[in-house]
Amino acid sequence: MQCSAFDHYQRYSLASELVELLRRQGGIDLAGLTVLDLGGVQGFLRSFLPREVAIVTANIERSSYDTPSRDNDHYVLLGRGNLPFRDDAFAFSVCCDVLEHVSGGERLRFLEELSRVTRYGVVLACPFNTPGVQDAESLVSGIHESLFGIPYRFLVEHEREGLPELEPTKEVFAGLFDSCAVYPSSYLPYWVCFMAANIGLARNPETRQLNQRLASLYATLYYPRDRREPAYRYFLVGAKSGLRVDWPAISETILSKETAEPSDLPGHAAAATAIVALGVLREQAALLGRRDDAAQKLAAATAEQQRLVKELDSARAASAELATERSALHDAQQRLMKELNLARAASAELAAARSALHDAQQRVQSLSAELKAAHDALDAALWSERQLHAARDGAVHEAASLRDKLEQLSLQRARAEETLALEKTRAEEAFALEKTRADEALAAMSSELELLRSALDASVQQGQQLKDERHAIANRIAELELKLARSRR
Repeated sequence: MQCSAFDHYQRYSLASELVELLRRQGGIDLAGLTVLDLGGVQGFLRSFLPREVAIVTANIERSSYDTPSRDNDHYVLLGRGNLPFRDDAFAFSVCCDVLEHVSGGERLRFLEELSRVTRYGVVLACPFNTPGVQDAESLVSGIHESLFGIPYRFLVEHEREGLPELEPTKEVFAGLFDSCAVYPSSYLPYWVCFMAANIGLARNPETRQLNQRLASLYATLYYPRDRREPAYRYFLVGAKSGLRVDWPAISETILSKETAEPSDLPGHAAAATAIVALGVLREQAALLGRRDDAAQKLAAATAEQQRLVKELDSARAASAELATERSALHDAQQRLMKELNLARAASAELAAARSALHDAQQRVQSLSAELKAAHDALDAALWSERQLHAARDGAVHEAASLRDKLEQLSLQRARAEETLALEKTRAEEAFALEKTRADEALAAMSSELELLRSALDASVQQGQQLKDERHAIANRIAELELKLARSRR
């Protein structure tokens, strides 16, 4: 058992037992099974579930009890708002002693988110505002304050946020799940007794081992009798539609059947009372020791105060003498300041003169550079002018040569135009003569064609004897038509 206090065992043992009962009744295989421990301590739930189950612990802050134990166990640090998991991300979800730390207006959304990320079933445990619970918490917080001077932090949060009401929470579960059940846990007299002993043992390093032995004693002797009323906390178990649950069978397994107190309960109660008393005595002894130390420190501080008063009187006398010297020093300082101001003014004038001289030197250098650049530009302009004169003479000579060539070309063009006109006239006369001849030949061929067509029509009537002649005439007609077509082109 990894849990170091009885209430850790009290919560996680029953939560894991309920998850296993739901899993077995639903016939859900262990392989690939993932369980969410929302608001839990990493490693506690692992002590009770099978090794094949992967566990994801999610909380808004780390705990000093966190102990990662397996490769398939993971931790998620939560922020504010909705849970950062997809729908039905986990087969089952466990949430122990968290709802009472959630603000009243956020509790419904918290339960809806818990249902959203769970596929089969949710196991929720927390203290409710049932009879006797607030009085028990007030007693335990008072014991803590008497030992350590401050109330119990978690119980202060219970008072600030207000404990949840059992019946409205059951109604919410009935709306979120297909079926649900409620089981008492943490028999109230046991819880007060063991919490008192736990407070007396847990914070002292010398007694933490005794606190673990106390948790083992609870697990062995008292846990079987712990699931009955009046209860400090209740377990609400919700199952979704995909999970068939035999609630009477689970109740038969979960609820305590043996309610008779152990025979040595008075001895255990006396031991718990003695543990608390021992813690009180230890704290009182520590307080007395701190008080003696404070008294010694106060006496030393008083003596130191008297010595400082004497030194203060001496310092005041010396201060009066220093005041006179300070006044004379102030007058001398004023004179020096006037002389310093005059020297600063003279220095400023000298600096201004130096600056003006430097500027003049810079201007002279700049003008010298500009003069040199002007001389260079003039030399370049003279050279360019000589180049332009030479280029102009060459251009004049070239223009005269081009004029001569242009006159020759004009003469050649005139001659070529005369020759072209003469050739054009000759060509037109020859074309007219050829056209006349072609027209005459075309007329002759047209007459011959008409005669041949007439002969062909006559030969058709003569029958088979004129077939060869007809064929020859047809060929002749084709030849003549071809020539006619050619001549027309």
